[in-house]
Order: sequence, then structure tokens, then C-alpha cells
Amino acid sequence: MENKLMDKLEMYEKYYSTLKQELKWQVVDARVLMLISSMYVVRKKELDVERFKEIAEYVKKKKGVFSALNSAQVYVGAATLDIRFDNPEEKYHEWMEVYDQLVDSSFQRGSFTYISALLVLDLKKEADSREDLIKGAKRVFDLMKKDHMFLTSSSDYPIAVLLAASPLEEAPLMAKIEELYGNLNDKGFKKSNELQMLSHILALRDNEDTDILVKHAMDVVVTLEAQEKKVRPIHYPEVGIMALAEEKEMLADFIVRIENALNEAKDFKWHKKMNFTIAVQLSVSEYAEEASIMETAVQTSLESILQAQQAAMTGAMAGAIASGSGSGSGGN
Repeated sequence: MENKLMDKLEMYEKYYSTLKQELKWQVVDARVLMLISSMYVVRKKELDVERFKEIAEYVKKKKGVFSALNSAQVYVGAATLDIRFDNPEEKYHEWMEVYDQLVDSSFQRGSFTYISALLVLDLKKEADSREDLIKGAKRVFDLMKKDHMFLTSSSDYPIAVLLAASPLEEAPLMAKIEELYGNLNDKGFKKSNELQMLSHILALRDNEDTDILVKHAMDVVVTLEAQEKKVRPIHYPEVGIMALAEEKEMLADFIVRIENALNEAKDFKWHKKMNFTIAVQLSVSEYAEEASIMETAVQTSLESILQAQQAAMTGAMAGAIASGSGSGSGGN
């Protein structure tokens, strides 16, 4: 695993360097290019930068004057279409149709609804099955809002879509999330938006009891802190991703090593929080490939959770850029 992971890191740095050179006047936030680079690496899709630029230009030309798509969303959306579909330009129009369906179902217009539309498009390849997923996502979101009115916002739309695609029925699913939230808080996790996200991520592992999932999350914190990585609420979503891996000590070791390498690199040293997230993405994606040999359910869960995390990252960046805040630096 180590050699393959180092190859992924090298590829990530190469893709970032290429995108930085090609899009230096179009994308001002380095984190957007970091996310896009990781998306290609995690999905094992070779970056054809000219083709990627063609798709992005197509999206820019087709989006209306009053579209809520900002620069970050255009390029992340183009990358998603390129990575996940054989006919990106055709899928763009389906993406906009799904977006309108979400708006018609009372999702607010904006970045998180665009991300949710991409998830619906990817999860439901057939148009006639998308309506049920959208209705389910709205029901899940409304239940989330009922349980945590002040924590739940449009930023939770993407995870609501992923939860709605879960095989669990809505009532037991939401009960499991609430139990996770309360038990994690009892064990020292701080009540917050991030704890809600952690609860949602863990709930995507539908075949595990809550007590076991909470123990996995606690084990991750202990393992990371043994590597001198202090875990703060901002890291809770990554804890959720790591919690589903069996070999947590090995994974934590790789993650911290990659994070440290990125923190020392000229291009990435000002984006420490993002570096940790990228290190988790790269390491867990490689772990998922290894785990798939042994257990398909593990791979499926990890892929869904990686998708949820990428959606959260995209929305956070798009929202920050829209509000004029895009520095992206952060502490360890």
C-alpha cells in the first residue's frame, strides 16, 4: 500500500502543478485546484487538462446570467462530469434539470443544491429513479432540521442525498443518527455542525451498531493523537472517514506522513487544514481499493463517505468564495 500511496501523492502534486499553470487567471483559490487534483487521483482518472478546460468552457457558456454557479462550482462541476461520465457535455444539461427538480422540491438555490444535483445524477443513472431520491432527500433533510434546527442548513443537502440513498428506512436511519450524536457527545466529542456531519458519515455504514461505530471514532482520535495530531471539531468529518477502516494505526501513520509532506511543500504550506483532508482522501481511497479485495461492503461504504466529504469540501469553498472569503489557511 505504501508504494501505491506515494504514487498517488506524486500524481496529486503533478496534477495540481498542471492546473495551477493552466488556470492561474481563472481560479484564484488554490484549494479549488487542490480539490480537483485529489478528485482525479482518488477516482484513478487521468487528467487530460485540455479536455477538462473544454468541459469547463462549455459549462461557463451554457450557464445563464442569473445562475448561482460561481467560478469554483464551474470547475469542480466540470471535473465531476469529466470523472464520472463518458459524455460530460450531455450530462451538463441533465445536471441542470436535476437542479431544477431539487429547487421545485423546496431546496434553496445555490452551491449546495448544485452539488446535490451532481450526486443525484451520479447515484441514479436513470432519469425515472431520480425523483424518488429527491423526494427522499427532502424528507431526510426535513427530519435533520427537526432534530437540529440551528445546526442544519443548506450545507447539509449533499449528505441528505447520500443518506436518502441508504438502504435503511428513514425513521430508523434518523434514530441511528441521533443515537450516534448523543453517544459521541457523551464520549467527549463537542456538539457542533461537525459532530452532526460525523454522525451522518458514520450512519452511512448501515451494517454496524452505533456502539461499535462510536468506538471506531474514539479509536481514531486516540490513534491520531498518538501521532501527535490534535483532533479538533473541524477534523470530525475526517474522523468519520477513518473510523470505517480496520487498520487505523497504519492508516493514521500514512495520513500524518502525507500531511507533513504537504505542509512542507511550497504550494501547499498555507493550507494546513486542507492538507489533512487531502491526506485522508488519498490514504483512505487507497485503503478502499485494498479492502475491496476482502470485503465489498467496506469499499462501498468508504466510497460513499469519500463522496460525501468531497461534496462538503466543494460546498464550503464555493460558499466562502461567494461571500468573498477565500484565504483557506488554517492551523493544524
